Amino acid sequence: GDVLTIGPGGENKIGFAAIINEKDHAAGRTGMGAVMGSKNLKAVVIDKGDFKHFPAIRQNQKKAVQSYVTKIRNAPEFQTFSKFGSAGYVKWANDFGIMGSKNYSETSVENVNRVDGRALENNIVKSNGCFRCPVQCKAELDLQKKGSKTNSTRPEFEPMINLGPKCGLNDIKKIVRLDNLCTRLGLDSTSAATVIAFAMDLFDKKILPENLAKGLDLSWGNAAVMETLLHQMIDNKGLGKVLRLGVKRAAEVFGRESVKFAAHVKDLELTAYHPSTIMGTALGYAVSSRGGDYNNVYASLEYSMTQAQAEKEFGTRQAVNIKSTAAKGALIKKAVITNIMVDSLGLCKVPVFSLLRSFNLKDEVELINGLTGLDLEYTDLLAAGEKIAALEKHFNIKHAPKKIEDTLPRMFFNADDPQGLTKENLETMVQEYYAAMGWDKKGIPPVPA
Repeated sequence: GDVLTIGPGGENKIGFAAIINEKDHAAGRTGMGAVMGSKNLKAVVIDKGDFKHFPAIRQNQKKAVQSYVTKIRNAPEFQTFSKFGSAGYVKWANDFGIMGSKNYSETSVENVNRVDGRALENNIVKSNGCFRCPVQCKAELDLQKKGSKTNSTRPEFEPMINLGPKCGLNDIKKIVRLDNLCTRLGLDSTSAATVIAFAMDLFDKKILPENLAKGLDLSWGNAAVMETLLHQMIDNKGLGKVLRLGVKRAAEVFGRESVKFAAHVKDLELTAYHPSTIMGTALGYAVSSRGGDYNNVYASLEYSMTQAQAEKEFGTRQAVNIKSTAAKGALIKKAVITNIMVDSLGLCKVPVFSLLRSFNLKDEVELINGLTGLDLEYTDLLAAGEKIAALEKHFNIKHAPKKIEDTLPRMFFNADDPQGLTKENLETMVQEYYAAMGWDKKGIPPVPA
């Protein structure tokens, strides 16, 4: 059977503990592992048992699935994604100028090929992935190339950047080791890496309290110290005792100037993209219902749609100019709603958005109707998505200990560039998003009838 389990991260109720499935599938980010740990629940085991299989699917259902899978296989990026996984797009993010390097103090790295997933091509033992998925974007690695019996798993795009460039680390084998360690410890690699990058940034700026650093050399790229800090977080010792609180609370402990360098939204550490350089993602971070997380909004349409498509849908080609704030409210509404629907349908965003670029869910509507016999249209999904988005916002408002702020940390605002990401420009985009969603100026949706 399958097993969903927590490691010592969840057992010790660390706020960014994850639930792990198989070797490297993680329900990470918002501390689901800590929720299980708080209930003394170590694992959930799904026993396949001795039940009889469902009757074979009908011919029209089989045809719908085959048609959808064929479209995925024919997608332009299919071969690249299958071979290198999302890890093979680190160089793209670097060259595109949207990477959060050295705790977002920079937007690129030198010698990026060293930390791109393509550099692991000769270490691949076998590709794998989710059951019956045609993409198979994951891989087992033999880093020693000596027929090792203890293979590593290839990190995804996010941990490659977060444990690598964001922490100033340019040794890909050490990135793999740290990523696999996060998995074994049951820690969300994005939050763990970002809080380490935060500490390294403070150390570099000489504002990390010496009594907390206790002689640790937190120079950029020190993988040995990164590993030490991960274990300290688990053991609730040393500097790790503070870092396990996350960047927002750690900054409150560190005091002084540290709050200026704490990259989070709604207490959740930001993911790999640098919001100062890509306006739709910046807005997506700010309004995301679970905080600073790209995957919750997955705004890839801002660089994947054509200018003609953008002009037709949003009234301006600037909607797909990542440096422009134009029409980003409407664009991020579309991203939020389509992401909610893809999550609700139980589909993966890799084939839907990264491969098929199915931002109007045309292929997905055909798949649903083919499988269920329903006659749904995109507008039906849109209406459902809007209701779910409103429910999420009402839930957050009801349960938040204080006022929810749809904003970004000051560290990302550039007062010297009035056309870029300023506090005023972000607020304008947020208000345009609220208006597009049909919410009031405070971001409160109408109460459902």
